Amino acid sequence: MTDYECPYCGGTESSSKDHIFSDFFGGQQTIAACRECNSRFGHEFEGRFINALAPMIVSLAICGLRPKRKVTWKYAFVDLETGIKYDVNSDLFAIAPVQWQVLEEGGRAMTATDSRIVERHVENFKKQGKKISISRLESKSMRPEISFPIHFDDNMKRTAVKMCIGLLHHFGYQQVIHPQTMDYLLNGETGPIPAGIACVSYPALDALREPLSHVIYVQGIKKKKFLYGIVQFFGVLQVYCILNGQYRGEDLSLLGTLNSVNFLESFSETPALNLQLPYGDIPVGDYWTGRCFGNSMCKLKRSSARTC
Repeated sequence: MTDYECPYCGGTESSSKDHIFSDFFGGQQTIAACRECNSRFGHEFEGRFINALAPMIVSLAICGLRPKRKVTWKYAFVDLETGIKYDVNSDLFAIAPVQWQVLEEGGRAMTATDSRIVERHVENFKKQGKKISISRLESKSMRPEISFPIHFDDNMKRTAVKMCIGLLHHFGYQQVIHPQTMDYLLNGETGPIPAGIACVSYPALDALREPLSHVIYVQGIKKKKFLYGIVQFFGVLQVYCILNGQYRGEDLSLLGTLNSVNFLESFSETPALNLQLPYGDIPVGDYWTGRCFGNSMCKLKRSSARTC
C-alpha cells in the first residue's frame, strides 16, 4: 500500500506519474495516479483525442507553430495527378503511406505499403505477360492547401474533465468531484454528459494566457454550491466542465497554462473570473443546479496548497 490515493478511481496501489497537461503538448508537471488509470486513459480517450488534433497541429506547423513532438496527419490529401494519398507531418513533409507503385503496361498503376504484396502483383503481371515497372514513392516537401473538421466528441470532453481534476489535485483539492462527473471520466457516456462546447467568449480568461496557449481554469463557488472548469486547447477549442453541481467546499479559483511556443507551464491561484455558463451541447435547466446528480454530496479535503 502507498500513502496516496488515485484522484480518478480512488485506488491506492501502483502509483505512476500522470501529466496535468499532456506531455504530447509539452507538459511536464505531473500528479500521482494509479498505473491502471494512467494507462487506460491514454489508450481509451487521450490518445484518440490527440490523434484527432493532428490536422490542426500540422496546419499550425505550416503557419510556423511547431509542436513539441512530431505529429503525423494520416491521409491529409490526395495528389490529383496520381491519385495517391499522402500523410503530412509537422516537419512539413508529405509522406506517401503507400510506398511502392507498380505501373502496368497501358498506364494502370497499383500501389502497396508491403513489398511482399508488390512481389505477388509482379508475379501475377508477369504470368499474364504484361510489362511492368516498379518505383518507390519518396516523401515530398510541400505545403498543400488542406481543410479538416474538428470533432467535439467524448475523447475531447473526457480529456478536459481529467485535466480539471489534475489541476485540483495539484493544489491539494481532493474528493470534490461529483460521482456522476467521475463516472463520465471513468466510463464515458452512460448518463448526462457533464462537459460540452463552450461557444462563448471569455476575454477575462484569454487575458491571462499567451495566444494559442493551453489553459485549465477551475472555480468553486461556495455560495452557489457550484464547481466548474474551462479547458482551452490552443486557445481556440473550449470545453466547459461541470465538476460538481452540489459543491460544499470553499471558494477557489485555479489557473494552469501551457505556452505552445516555448512550452513553459504555470500553475497559480488567481482572482475569481465568474465565467458565464455556455450554451453548447450541455443540458440546461436542472442540470446546472446539480439536482440531476441526486442527493449524494462531495465534501472537500484540502492539503497544503502549492504553486509552481
